Amino acid sequence: MTITEAELDGIFGRQAAPDQSSGADHAEVLAYLQTRLQQLTRQYQVFQYEHEELMTAMLKERDARLAEQQTYLERLEREVQERTTEVREYAVTLKTANTALEQARAQAEAAVRLKSEFLANMSHEIRTPMNGIIGMTELALNTDLTAEQREYLGLVKSSAESLLSLLNDILDCSKIEANKLRLETVPFSVGDTLDAALRPFALQAGQKGLTLTWDIPRNMSDVLVGDPARFRQIVVNLVGNAIKFTERGEVTVRVQAVVEADLGQCVLHCSVIDTGIGIPSERQQAIFDPFTQVDGSTTRQYGGTGLGLTITAQLVAMMGGRIWLESEPGLGSAFHFTARFGVQRPSAAAPIAGGTDRGVRDRAVRTPAEFRRLHILLAEDQEVNRLLAVRLLEKVGHTVAVAGTGREALAAFERERFDLVLMDVQMPEMDGIAATAAIRARERTTGARVPILALTAHAMSGDRERCLAAGMDEYLSKPLQAQALYGAIARLCASAPDPRRDETRAEAIGGEAAATDCVFGLTASIERDSGFDREAALRLVEGDLPLLQRVIGVFVESAPRRMQEIGAAVDRADGQALAAAAHALKGAVGLFGARAVVETLWRLETVGRENEMTGAEQLCDTLETALARLIPALAQCMKEGGA
Repeated sequence: MTITEAELDGIFGRQAAPDQSSGADHAEVLAYLQTRLQQLTRQYQVFQYEHEELMTAMLKERDARLAEQQTYLERLEREVQERTTEVREYAVTLKTANTALEQARAQAEAAVRLKSEFLANMSHEIRTPMNGIIGMTELALNTDLTAEQREYLGLVKSSAESLLSLLNDILDCSKIEANKLRLETVPFSVGDTLDAALRPFALQAGQKGLTLTWDIPRNMSDVLVGDPARFRQIVVNLVGNAIKFTERGEVTVRVQAVVEADLGQCVLHCSVIDTGIGIPSERQQAIFDPFTQVDGSTTRQYGGTGLGLTITAQLVAMMGGRIWLESEPGLGSAFHFTARFGVQRPSAAAPIAGGTDRGVRDRAVRTPAEFRRLHILLAEDQEVNRLLAVRLLEKVGHTVAVAGTGREALAAFERERFDLVLMDVQMPEMDGIAATAAIRARERTTGARVPILALTAHAMSGDRERCLAAGMDEYLSKPLQAQALYGAIARLCASAPDPRRDETRAEAIGGEAAATDCVFGLTASIERDSGFDREAALRLVEGDLPLLQRVIGVFVESAPRRMQEIGAAVDRADGQALAAAAHALKGAVGLFGARAVVETLWRLETVGRENEMTGAEQLCDTLETALARLIPALAQCMKEGGA
């Protein structure tokens, strides 16, 4: 393709000279082209230089960014490694902490278990001697005494009851803290439960001139599902405090309910209102703390441990409610609490705890009056408890038939008709649980039902539930107290007598004064070496020396046979037989205050119950030695008074 000069001029911006020769034109064009080529070459070189500098700068910037990113990645990697190391170290620390926590939890559970076992043992050991202290003191107060003697015995009884109340409160607190307290879920009558809770306060309120009333809305369902015993305990604690701190006026218990039909539950709102001393506002929250009262002067004037409201608040919380109070000093107090219960369906046929629905809605609690006497079956294998229970019952005019085992109780129940059965839980051959179950099974064929009151020296979680599940109607812990026993009988048998209103008293045991003033022939060395506490033994039998001598005679006659049973059980490695024989002999020896013998028998019973026969032979030798010291002292006592 040929390019003309005009085109070249157009390209390079020149006008072609028409008069020039073609040769000159070609030279000029070539020179021009060469010049332009050089210019373009220089421009390209400049462009290339600038481009290289730009690329170099960009590469440097890229390298700098890459280096920065590399540094950042390296730093991230180091941080990740550091965090990984920290996590691993934390995991090791956490594992160590979890191991330590698991060990601490196991130790805490072991401590709680040991605490519960300790409380159970201490409860039994404390309640057993208090059986004699409280019971015999009450019996002594029913005899002819001088004013000074009555004052002293009244102080003894008051002190013992305060100790027992403190023991019960501490046990309840301990069970709640250890999460050993379990709430029942049974149908019960609110009206009957309130009536049973408030009736024992009738005499106390009457003596202070107070009016004690309670009311329930007539349109409220009376049958709920929950724990009637703990509900009653809350009411008893609050009403007891109200009566204690009220000198004049009245104490009223009011109940309201809010039914949550969609949940099948009922929220009960109870109020205990008094006209007592009142509580200052700054102390109203503190009284729910353990061992706390309104102030020191209140504690001195009215007594108490300060645990009642603490236990009440804990029980209310366990029932899904809360407790609060409204009070002004000098104007009285109103304690309110709520508790959540189930609603009994109309079609349900489950028995109602606490009695039948009598439709009680609004009433004053009346002071008990005279009622008919009862024929009572007492199933108790321990001589001391049996003697005390028989005397307490006979004092108020009841007649008593005694059975020493569960089988004997069943036989007596078939032979005679009884109004009430007092059933010891732990007995040989057949225990009280099995005997009660057998009685209830036989009653199903007749349609009759005799109330059964459980008696037990144990007070830990599960005992009451086992008794009620077996068919027993109420549960009474040893040591027996007259007021508690009479109150339980009054609740179970509406026509039972209340001895606090009885103007007649049983005659004192003949020869009591003579026995009290008697000078015994036992020497100090025999008494000290044997462990026989004749004064304590006489107090347990109300100073009746002939009765004590008869009991000693039975013991001296039966002790060799019991020792043979213990020895044979050890030879056969029969733990169950060993526990039964040691338990039977321990109950008899306890009357005489021989602590060394009782302690040895308790150890043998524990060995047999746990079926760990190691050391049983040594304990048998220790027992024989202790009995060899005790029996001569008992024999010497039998010779006193020409016996």
